[in-house]
Amino acid sequence: METNETKRNLPYTVIASIFSRLPIESLMRFTCLSKTWYKSMKNQDFVNLHLSRSKS
Repeated sequence: METNETKRNLPYTVIASIFSRLPIESLMRFTCLSKTWYKSMKNQDFVNLHLSRSKS
């Protein structure tokens, strides 16, 4: 019997939405927890989203 592995990663849009609401200090700590999270936070679209939310 074959087993199906399920993908356990959240979509980028969900990660970006959650992380864009956090203070930069927290984000910097999270970069060492996951390569996916690190790459998400270094994405220019995410940086722009975080900046636009922090100005509001």
